[in-house]
Amino acid sequence: MRYVPHTAQANITAERWNRDGALIQSQSSYHTRECVNWLKRFGKTNLDQTGSISFFQRTAFSPVVCHVAGFCPSAMKISWRRDGKDMKENVRIGAALPDGEGTYLRDVSFNITELDSNSFTCVVGNTSRDLDKHQLKVEKSECNQLTPSYISIYCIYTQLQMYAKSFGAPLKGFV
Repeated sequence: MRYVPHTAQANITAERWNRDGALIQSQSSYHTRECVNWLKRFGKTNLDQTGSISFFQRTAFSPVVCHVAGFCPSAMKISWRRDGKDMKENVRIGAALPDGEGTYLRDVSFNITELDSNSFTCVVGNTSRDLDKHQLKVEKSECNQLTPSYISIYCIYTQLQMYAKSFGAPLKGFV
């Protein structure tokens, strides 16, 4: 083993370390034995984290989303299966985004109909979770619930303005 400087400023330090035989022997032993043993012992369990799997659907007509958080590595395969077979069509795979804790999160979605009687499974690495359509929670948007109220108020306001204009003067307090 030998230290190789990457910049001219590091030449002096690299030469000094390369002359120290005990340091070279110690570092070489650490990297070839101890470090390898630690990686064999803990690397696989720490590097192949599948994280948590959850499902949601924004509206009854929007795609079903398999949300996976806390997985590692970022290239871990995440997919949907229909009746045990990998789905290739109409599946949207989102980007693997870092979550700030050394792991990643990703959404994988597809469109489902109420009449679809197939069974669906979200697969993350070697782990999977079945989608229970009866327990699937459709998020309710408050915006959509308030829209009819706003439309009704706007229609009443507009009709009052038209009624007032037919008499030649706007209603007081509505302008």
